[in-house]
Amino acid sequence: MNPFAKGAEGNKFGRILPAQGGSIFGGTSTSALTAQHQNPFQSKNNKIVEEEDDQDYEETSETEEFDPNDLFTDNQIAIDSLESYVSTVMEYLGFHDWTATTLIAPLLSLDHDHVLCNFLQVENPDIVLDINSSDEIYCEFVAAHISVCYYVAKEEWYKAYSMQMSMVTVFLKEIIQKSKDCNWFLPLLYPLCFDLRRLAKKAQATESNLDEDSTVDYNDDVANQFMNIYRSCVSDNRLTLKESKKVAIFPLTLLLMQSYFESNKMALLKPLIRAIDNLSVSFKARIPLSELVTYNFYLGKKAMFDSDLQTADKSLEYAFKYCPEKYLENKRRILIYWIPVKMFLGEIPLDSVLEDYNLNEFKIIAQGVRDGNIRYLRQGIISNRQFLMKSGVYLMFEKLAQLTYLALFKRLATIIGRPQIKIEMFMHLLKFLGEDIRHIDEVVCVLSNLIAKKKIKGYISKTHNTVVLSKLSPFYE
Repeated sequence: MNPFAKGAEGNKFGRILPAQGGSIFGGTSTSALTAQHQNPFQSKNNKIVEEEDDQDYEETSETEEFDPNDLFTDNQIAIDSLESYVSTVMEYLGFHDWTATTLIAPLLSLDHDHVLCNFLQVENPDIVLDINSSDEIYCEFVAAHISVCYYVAKEEWYKAYSMQMSMVTVFLKEIIQKSKDCNWFLPLLYPLCFDLRRLAKKAQATESNLDEDSTVDYNDDVANQFMNIYRSCVSDNRLTLKESKKVAIFPLTLLLMQSYFESNKMALLKPLIRAIDNLSVSFKARIPLSELVTYNFYLGKKAMFDSDLQTADKSLEYAFKYCPEKYLENKRRILIYWIPVKMFLGEIPLDSVLEDYNLNEFKIIAQGVRDGNIRYLRQGIISNRQFLMKSGVYLMFEKLAQLTYLALFKRLATIIGRPQIKIEMFMHLLKFLGEDIRHIDEVVCVLSNLIAKKKIKGYISKTHNTVVLSKLSPFYE
């Protein structure tokens, strides 16, 4: 069902959104707007068990010694000690294969239940390094992640953040920049960076509680680090998907979008969007739908703040359409921004939709705009000011007054039934609805703006204080 009705009279809008059929996101999700990503590991009684998974994963590198399909037919592996955890992670990383790295990435993420295992909460893990191994750097990564798990368990957020930042820095300098002809390690990048953002927020909150005058901004440090990684990946000139680091551009763009929105630096998004637009078809084809939903959500938000309503409408519609119904909270977040955009375009949300997605804050506002009741609009904005300001759409709803004036004037024109309407009649109607109108010139200004913006077809006769409407079609569609 289309969640909007068109026009001030509330007629149903004819364009219907396609129905959702089951789960749309079939693969691994790294999106902030979807559920946590699925992985083959589950925690049971403080043991991490690798279970069989019959999904098909895209193979991005091949060797004669290793077939990624074998990963789905191995016997279950129980991880019940620090040693078994390290050996399992290192075994998968040792394949130097995109599929294997994707499977093991959750075990280096704070989203996974292994973080709760007592045997993995060690501040300085004693891990024996194989001096003949070329993967020594990854073994150090595993040790650092275990330390982060320890600090998280102790809620020592600054130490956890500092260790995670060190991991990301080393990943950039020692792996991304030095590994020239491969990209099999990139599935580790998103969980590393995503955890860094969350730990930065925790450290920032702790810092603010201890020192209200603190000027430290961990979000800026994180965004700068993400940009360093982004530049390193976007400058890679290799064209094949098995070698190019440009495959990491899209998830990095999502992380940067989130950081720039939080720090109100949306002007920095323009080059990121341009880079996505210039990606080749082969790179765009491998972007998961879940990431496209997130990207269109942020793209729509930016376009809304830039007053580019057509782009905002298109992007937010895409995000709402392809976000599965089971992610109700995510669809609600999309609607918070899509509703004011649609209202500016003359489409009013249906009450049933506002109820379904728990957006009753918009009810009285929508009713005011639909009926031309400026009092309802003002009351709705004032009573829900905190919610609107927190969501970042307060100013958008403030600007809906003109659309409400238009709806009210349409109702007046219908009642009068002739093309000449005295401006005083409209002024008295506005005063009755609580508007602070002290002079007729204020009403003339309102009507002049509506005519100039091509909402009303007609002109104002100042001599007779009358609005003269077009006889054939007095209002634009």
